[in-house]
Amino acid sequence: MDLVITFFGGHASLIPLLTLSLLSVVLGLGVCIYRVYFSPLAKFPGPRLAAATRWTEAYYELLHGNGGQFSKAYARWHEEYGETALASICPIIRITPDELHIRDSDFFDILYARSGPLDKLPRLQHRFNHPTATLSTPKHSIWRIRRKAIDSFFTRRRVINHMPMISELLDRVCERMETEFIAPAKELNIEEMWGCWASDVVIKYSFGGFRQCIEAPDFRSAFHRALANMILMVHVVTQFPLVFTIMDMLPERLVVWMEPTMELIIGFNKELATQAASAAQDSKVEIVNERKECNNVLNAMLASDLPPAERTPKRLQDEAFGLIGAGVETAIRALSVITFHLLDDPQTLQRLQKELDCVMPDPSNILPIGELYQLPYLKACVEEGFRLTYAVATRLVRVLSNGPLIYGNHVIPQGTPVGMDLFDISHDEDIFPDSKVYRPDRWLDDDGTWNQKATSLSKYRVWFGRGTRNCLGRELAKAEVFHGIATVFRRFEMKLHDTTQDSIDFHMDRFVPRPKPGTPERYQSKHSSSISARDIGIPPNTWAPPPDLVAPLQQIWDRTVQMRPNDLTWKNWGYDQIMANQGKVNYCVRWDSSAPVTEDQRSQIARDLQTQHDKWMNWLYGFEGFPYTSVPINVVGWAVRDPALLQGSTSTIQVYTTVDQSGVPECDERCGRESHMDDDYSQCPAGPDRHYDRWLQLTQGITDGFGEYRGEQVGAEYLVQNLNEADVTILLHEIGHTYALDDFLDWQPAGTTNFLMKAGSAKQITDLDGWMMRDWWRHIKDRYGL
Repeated sequence: MDLVITFFGGHASLIPLLTLSLLSVVLGLGVCIYRVYFSPLAKFPGPRLAAATRWTEAYYELLHGNGGQFSKAYARWHEEYGETALASICPIIRITPDELHIRDSDFFDILYARSGPLDKLPRLQHRFNHPTATLSTPKHSIWRIRRKAIDSFFTRRRVINHMPMISELLDRVCERMETEFIAPAKELNIEEMWGCWASDVVIKYSFGGFRQCIEAPDFRSAFHRALANMILMVHVVTQFPLVFTIMDMLPERLVVWMEPTMELIIGFNKELATQAASAAQDSKVEIVNERKECNNVLNAMLASDLPPAERTPKRLQDEAFGLIGAGVETAIRALSVITFHLLDDPQTLQRLQKELDCVMPDPSNILPIGELYQLPYLKACVEEGFRLTYAVATRLVRVLSNGPLIYGNHVIPQGTPVGMDLFDISHDEDIFPDSKVYRPDRWLDDDGTWNQKATSLSKYRVWFGRGTRNCLGRELAKAEVFHGIATVFRRFEMKLHDTTQDSIDFHMDRFVPRPKPGTPERYQSKHSSSISARDIGIPPNTWAPPPDLVAPLQQIWDRTVQMRPNDLTWKNWGYDQIMANQGKVNYCVRWDSSAPVTEDQRSQIARDLQTQHDKWMNWLYGFEGFPYTSVPINVVGWAVRDPALLQGSTSTIQVYTTVDQSGVPECDERCGRESHMDDDYSQCPAGPDRHYDRWLQLTQGITDGFGEYRGEQVGAEYLVQNLNEADVTILLHEIGHTYALDDFLDWQPAGTTNFLMKAGSAKQITDLDGWMMRDWWRHIKDRYGL
């Protein structure tokens, strides 16, 4: 006995502790061994460490990278175990000791829209600190009662009835954009602007209150930021559920000291608590009549047939906060993603604005929401934005409570949590080729209508979930996005400023997608009234120039008739090329430079050509019989001295390597319209579809330009450096020459000052430039039988 006591250093009391520790280790190992080898889920593939312990999930959510990386970890596991299964991916894997994950787009409806109850994981109920909210409710039977009480408040009809309020708030946002961010030019964080608007909309819609976030200086609302910051702790609370319990026990001053933005949330929570208590206790309110329209969600709940236990002030408060958090985040993310992609792709933006201009000639008169829903290209832009929004970044876990689930050859036991990700469906390359690219056209038929393609993809439009537990606020979010995008892009022109794809990419999961830390979303804005014909009140289809331009335009045309008679009968101007090519223009680029040009640069040059060309075409669309509403630009070939200069794939273009007498790379004349104005391209080696109507010559070292019916010439460095600029002035000027507009080097029409075709005097197409183009069209259109 003495020997034993001496061995433990005189601490015999350690024996029970060490014994307990040893038993705990043995028990823990036993649990891990059971989970890995003997659990009903042991037959499913997946990492053994993830099957053994939930600490694997905790590591990826809390410590790996910036945290929130578990979804990316199990995405890799699908691929790794797919390789061992002789497939590209393994569609079903085990990702925690008790949970399976499925990656199969065609199974989404089967899992989430299946008949019978689907529960959520009870351990997730407290992660947002409003455990009795409908959104957080685990048991399907309780969720169904709670959802029924508020469903009618979020119908499409109810949303439409609230559109005057939604429009009024956005009008105020637009007013501030115009007065505070245009003159002088000022950076605008568009994500915060959308956040202020969405926050005020959801709060006023749901509770009749108004936080005035849209009045915050520079749209930097502390309240909106506090809402956004609340979800940063979601994984900490998920892994350690007692965190919120402990925080609720702490003095408010200490909580505010640790996180100052929480002061606003605590205050707002108190407001909701007061409002909930008042509504619950007021027995004289008239909403007891269930048929009466209720003016906020709390009254709607009290007017429903909820049992008394579901009408307590705490329940009402939880529901209120849950609705605000979910409603604000969904709209902000979608609006920000769509805004970025439109500004990042000028061709797509031009096409959308063209549609908006056509149906809303007065930017102050926005169409009713029901009519906006019917605009095909707007609809495609919004749908594509929702696809890339991933409203929920984490997996949607459901617990099978009414029997086993069959997946392929697998029988999933009853009670097993099974999840799928919206991200996986959005980026299923078999369904959405080039899935990372924002491409609204994927939703439209070849004639630009929303019909067969959209119908074929309808099964995979799962952005708001499926089945009974789909998103409650989907109609409100949809209305906000349609109205927000249509209004802002009809009224304003914007450009990206120090903003890249990183600003909107899904980098980490905070329940909702979050970008890389330190990547703000900033834009510069400019009111659309300063842009071409869209907002200056010109009748779209008649010759009615402003009074101060009537005399100068007549003077210009008289001089054209006198000095350029042959040009009036020449039939290879830009107008002729459009008509001969049935509303399209094919370009061949002559790369007169020794610098390599990447595939991405070539794509940007093609987009730039489209964007700058559209600025001229906006003056013709709908004017005096012009038969097209869009004129696509196709770059069909590149001429270079050395094919090695063309980096990346060249499969979609014809490559020419010959040079003209001056040593400039030339496109094959057998394919050019100048040599085949009879439209016979049968001798074109590239084929008739790759004939070119004009060329774009990009010359190394020049700082000016040249333009005529055959094409335009500008500096190679100049164009590359100005890619994606709103106005590429020299190129715009030279395109004007392709449409027969004169140079004004030695004269100027009386009463005029600055305009684009007078080189160096203006950077954009002015009213005079646009009306000159219209004047040409109205004088030559009869040659086309119009």
